[in-house]
Amino acid sequence: MQVFQDYSNLPKDAQNNIVLIGNFDGIHKGHQSLITKAKNIAKELGCKITCLSFSPHPRKFFNPDINIQIVNQAKKTELLEKYGIDNFINIQFNQEFSEITGREFIEDILIKELQTNHLIIGSDFKFGYKKSGDIELLKKYQASFNLEILDKIAEDSEIVSSSIIRDHLSDGNIAKANKLLNWNWEISGEVIHGDKRGREIGYPTANQLIQEYIRPKLGVYASYAEIKGKIYKAITNIGIRPMFKLDIPLVETFIFDFNSDIYGEEITIQPFKFIRNELKFDNMEELTRQIKEDCIQAKSMLE
Repeated sequence: MQVFQDYSNLPKDAQNNIVLIGNFDGIHKGHQSLITKAKNIAKELGCKITCLSFSPHPRKFFNPDINIQIVNQAKKTELLEKYGIDNFINIQFNQEFSEITGREFIEDILIKELQTNHLIIGSDFKFGYKKSGDIELLKKYQASFNLEILDKIAEDSEIVSSSIIRDHLSDGNIAKANKLLNWNWEISGEVIHGDKRGREIGYPTANQLIQEYIRPKLGVYASYAEIKGKIYKAITNIGIRPMFKLDIPLVETFIFDFNSDIYGEEITIQPFKFIRNELKFDNMEELTRQIKEDCIQAKSMLE
């Protein structure tokens, strides 16, 4: 897959293609259905698929204090390639880009720069300054490209959308979120130094900042940890640790049957099942006892 940071001066094989546009946050089953449709058409036409997306998420740009990302940029790129995208144009969403009107987006980007052959979008797709572009506007340009509109899909009578997946994660319903994603949600990041309290009580943790990920329900999860391609069973606390009053949520993972120095390493945590809410303990003895019980419960949940 070719990755571009701009839509200008594209090579010929990144033009005159089938184009998909959107935030593609999560690359969930709905996104996957768009890609599948594009692959079928690409096979018929003998062309490639170009995905046009944005970084940061427009909602994040307009409201920097919110955390909404289901995937980070690396995972997004990995999944787009896995599902068959040939060209990924990752546009920097900034003030200048946010002021492009719907007509300018169509005429300057879709037609002039991408030379779009076939455009496939979801039924609720809107774009351009103040959402001035919509399906009705796109239909006026069908002399320039073929337009195909796909309805949202449902899973167990539930519409598949990034917003619904965020709701499930916020509620601690990891299994429901994973079902709509069609892959296991994860948090990746560098292992940082903590206060070493876990090590002192026999439960050393690998600590990560939650960064710009959507914050799942705070609490303790049975989880899996991937380190250098190997998967370990683990238990993860995502939260502010009421006993120690952290300023921002931290991802702290105790990895079973593991004893290596991984500071500075990139690790991936897959929360598997919610165990309990965060609790405030009166002393370290109570905390240690609860962690022991949590570990027993987590091990019984993990395959």
